[in-house]
This record gives sequence, C-alpha cells and structure tokens, in this order.
Amino acid sequence: MFREVNDMPEKEPATREKILACARKYLQVGNSATFGIRDIVEECDLSTGTFYREFPTKDDLVIAVMGDDWTNMVDYIDEHVSADHTAYENIRLLFTCISSFERKYRLSLLCSPEGAQRYVQAEKDNLNLMYARAEKLIRAETARENLEAALDPRKAAYLTVQLALAVGREPNLTFEDIWTILCLLGRSGRLGDGKGTGAGGKRI
Repeated sequence: MFREVNDMPEKEPATREKILACARKYLQVGNSATFGIRDIVEECDLSTGTFYREFPTKDDLVIAVMGDDWTNMVDYIDEHVSADHTAYENIRLLFTCISSFERKYRLSLLCSPEGAQRYVQAEKDNLNLMYARAEKLIRAETARENLEAALDPRKAAYLTVQLALAVGREPNLTFEDIWTILCLLGRSGRLGDGKGTGAGGKRI
C-alpha cells in the first residue's frame, strides 16, 4: 500500500542549502574569521570533498550567503515600504536595511584580501538594483508631496544609498545624522512628521 502523504518522512534539505544555513548561523554571531570549512563539514556531517564541490573556497560560501540575504533584503524592502508610511519612515527602512547589510558582510569578507576584492565587486553588481529602488521611492514620495527634492531623483537615490553604506561602515554615524544632511541639501528643509512639504515637510 502507498503511505499517506503526511506519513512520508521529511525531505532532507539539499546539500547546498544545508551548508548555506550553517554558514549563515555562524555569520549571525561573528564573521568569516570565526569559523572554518572544517566547522561547516562537521556540523553538516559532510565530507570536505562534498563541500568543495559546492563552494571552491570559504569566500565563495560567504558570497553565496550574502547574495541570498541581499535578495531577501530587497524583498523585505519591497514588502514594507508603504504609502501609509511617512517619507521619513520609508527612507529610514531602506537606510537601516542597507547599512545593516553593509556592516555585517563588509566585516565578514574583509578578513581576507581576496574576499574584500570580491565583496566590492558583488556589492557593485547588487547596488544598481538598489539605486533603482531608491529612485522609485524618492519619485513616489515626491509625487505624494512628502518630499521636495532639490536634487534630480536619480542623483538623490545614488546619494541616499551611498550614505546608507557610509552608516554601515562608520558606527558613529546614525540615520538621523544623514537625514539632517539630506534636509540641509534640500535647501533649508526641516525635520517634521513627513506629511507634506510645508513647515513640517521633508526635503532632500
């Protein structure tokens, strides 16, 4: 007799996904210098050869985790940016996601010169998509009259994303510091509740 579907044993995660999940767990509490390939293969109960068939180096593994997390971050931003939120809240969300990502993976991959070089390239490839999303957000907030952009939206998007990366690299900077700079660039814009471009409006 055929077994009921609910009685079927759960399928083991694919080897690649298993390795990615294990590496992600290590990266959540440290960086790539805090674990080695041996740690991964022992925890995943795999041979070293199996690991190398999936990832030629540890940097390849971290880059793969980074790519998955970047995709998840973009999906999160798309899901949570809302017309029900103020311009300040939406742009802060984008800032927080990018700066947290930068802080986490920049430290992880700067542990090796090769990793640092590959991180820069991977970041460059991914940022074009984020520039487009930031530009779309700025145009939408401008259309809703929540922003009065002194800069061309494309330039404002580039500046916004680059400043978010700066926050990720410099722990002494905060989003509020960057928002103040953006408002100053917006020709004497004032911080307020983000509802309109009057006295309490947001300008960038």
